[in-house]
Amino acid sequence: MAIGVGYRKPWRLPTWDRFAIPRPFSESLILSAMPIHVPADLDKSQMENYRLATEAASALARYAFDQVGLPRLVAVTFPENVASQRVLEKVGFVHDGMSTYKTFQVTHFTCEASEWRKRRAEAGDAGRRGRGRGRRAPR
Repeated sequence: MAIGVGYRKPWRLPTWDRFAIPRPFSESLILSAMPIHVPADLDKSQMENYRLATEAASALARYAFDQVGLPRLVAVTFPENVASQRVLEKVGFVHDGMSTYKTFQVTHFTCEASEWRKRRAEAGDAGRRGRGRGRRAPR
């Protein structure tokens, strides 16, 4: 199941969705993942426990920075979409203010690879602290 496709310097059609056509022999990026089973009878509060958006955004950033080598990611959301903004901030995106995309006012976020890596390393160090400082936990 494909969840994202990108091309380097594609031809863009002047349609509402800016449909992209890859140029012959150009680099393409296809992100895919295995489907996750989510029960249909969950309410909104239970659904938030799955953290699907955060996990997907984290995986995308990790792939873009570690595998593809992109220097920066950019994301936009509608101002009223606070949940998506929280997801972006959890992953490491920084709010840059408002901008206009086509005719819409959107909130603009960026994530620099160097800052993302530094934050990830700090989170890894914090996760190792407090685990007994090399001593085994009592049984």
